[in-house]
Amino acid sequence: MEQDDYFSVNSQQILCLDPILKEEDIPSFAEFLQEIPALFQLLNQCDEYDQALKKTLDKAESLNSELIATCFKLQNTKINALLAFLLTQHTQTQLKTQTLTFGASQLSFLSPTDWALHQTVRIQLLLQTPACAIYGYATVIETHQTADDLFRITLRYLHLQESDRDLLIRAALHIQQALLRQRTQQHNKQNPNS
Repeated sequence: MEQDDYFSVNSQQILCLDPILKEEDIPSFAEFLQEIPALFQLLNQCDEYDQALKKTLDKAESLNSELIATCFKLQNTKINALLAFLLTQHTQTQLKTQTLTFGASQLSFLSPTDWALHQTVRIQLLLQTPACAIYGYATVIETHQTADDLFRITLRYLHLQESDRDLLIRAALHIQQALLRQRTQQHNKQNPNS
C-alpha cells in the first residue's frame, strides 16, 4: 500500500517537533532504529504484548474471558496513560503543538510561521486515545496560509517503524469509529422514530 493510500482523521494530539537543520543530520533508516528513545521502545513492546493478549483472549469464549479481557484493557489503559504522561514531561523539543489531522502517512498542524518545503523534522506524536507514542522523522510536503494568518503545515513521514504505522492506523480507525458512533447517537436523538 502506498503511503498516500492511508486516510487521516481530524484530531488534536500532542506533537513535538525538532527541525533538522542539515541534510546530513538525517539518519539512515538503520540509524533511525538505533536512536529511538527507550521509552518509545517500551511503549511499542507494550503494544505488541497487548496485541498478543488480545489474540489469546479472542480465542476464549467464556464469560470469564470477557471479564479478564476487560481487566487487562483497563490495566493497559492505565499503564499507557502513565507512560504517555512521562513522555510529555520528559520530552525536550524545540516546538510543542497539536495536530489538526493525523494518519498513517501524514499529519498536519498549525504554525504561526511558514515552514520551508522539504524541511525535515524529528517528530514525537503522543496519542491520547488509544494511548501510544510515535517517534519518527517527517518532511514538509505542503504549507497553506489560513484566514487567521496561521500556516497549516502538512508533514509526510520519512522514517517510521512499521509497528508505529500500524498503531497510527488503529488509532485513526478508533477515532473514526468514535466519531461515527457519536453521529449515529445524535441522529437517533434528532430522529427518534427513524
